[in-house]
Amino acid sequence: MLWRGGVGMTFYAFTHSEAVENRQRLRDLERHGLRVDRLAKENLRPGAVAGAGLDWPNYDGRRLTKAYAEFKKRNGVDPRKGAQLLHSIGVGISPGWIREVGDLHDPANPRNVQVFEAAIAWVKSFAGHDAIVSARMDLDEKGGGWVDVYFAPIRQQKYKGRSETKSVISVNKCLEETAVSLRYPKGSHYSALNSGWANYAKLHLDPDIQRGKPARDTGKEHLT
Repeated sequence: MLWRGGVGMTFYAFTHSEAVENRQRLRDLERHGLRVDRLAKENLRPGAVAGAGLDWPNYDGRRLTKAYAEFKKRNGVDPRKGAQLLHSIGVGISPGWIREVGDLHDPANPRNVQVFEAAIAWVKSFAGHDAIVSARMDLDEKGGGWVDVYFAPIRQQKYKGRSETKSVISVNKCLEETAVSLRYPKGSHYSALNSGWANYAKLHLDPDIQRGKPARDTGKEHLT
């Protein structure tokens, strides 16, 4: 536990991953980002402006179906047959770390900006510089310290029976590479991502930040 200003504090870095496998799920995520679904309305903080937050590259990135179509056209790629369209990863830091220097919901709070930029940079570091479809940090909810990043890693795939390759969206290949680089066993993609973000946050945000503990070790219920 850290002692800052005479108060004991522990700050954690953590992630939550979701495979986006079809266009209906893509539309559901878009509706949430645009604050038109039931959950977004229920989570809206009293007095907050719906949709307030930080966006990459801009607010239009919340129109996820359009952002994804433009991403594919820009890079000349499609997903591998039967594979997920893209990947959604929530990248988090304990809100107390952000509150140390300002309001949790202030877009000008330097730590909000730091977390937002670090989350995007971290995803680029393992998925590829051209892998980001869109990203946002919602500041209109009760909670905070959370960045949603949507990415579609571009990898090379051989044509069947030929030596030539083509560029495709391949999330699984990217996640397997990431797990191997962190010395995790096959199939431990999401644990590897948690460790990867914690390592990045310690290096680029604060050396005292700890890796979030999995529910199987704490016995706690992890809420969506």
